[in-house]
Amino acid sequence: MSSPDQAQTSSKGLLAPPFLALLTTEILSNLGQTCLVFALPLHLLNISGSASLYGMASAMAVLPSILLTPLGGALADRLHKQSTMAVLDILSALTAFLYILISHKIDPGFLTVTCMVLVNAYRACYSPTVQAALHCLVDSKDLTRASALVSQAISLVGMIGPVLAGMVM
Repeated sequence: MSSPDQAQTSSKGLLAPPFLALLTTEILSNLGQTCLVFALPLHLLNISGSASLYGMASAMAVLPSILLTPLGGALADRLHKQSTMAVLDILSALTAFLYILISHKIDPGFLTVTCMVLVNAYRACYSPTVQAALHCLVDSKDLTRASALVSQAISLVGMIGPVLAGMVM
């Protein structure tokens, strides 16, 4: 028979469904965002043929990460983490969908930069929320390993995402 402490530990371990769901969600969300951030300027390069516009769009897209990550951390501590992650994923999907719908009606340079800035703004708020949710899902003894798994998953997606986006393009 297991004691209540053992039952609690097994329900908050690294193989527990809540942590695995968070890890899976983080992988899929980052994969989509990474593909968008890579494919949007590449699409702009294909349309415009301007390498300087491609570089400017990529540089502008980094600004939200620099400016909004501290705000994302503050929001992660104050808001419901699961709802915040869901809203940010929905906003990312809507941004991609709207880009497809209106890309032939609006200047592609402006639209691409705007979409990339939005996606990076979502990511700047999303990543701290995932890190803040970890302590609710795993025991303190597993927190370092859980954080490392999430970081490794993000790194792996960072390498796979551009390849996947390039193949789709």
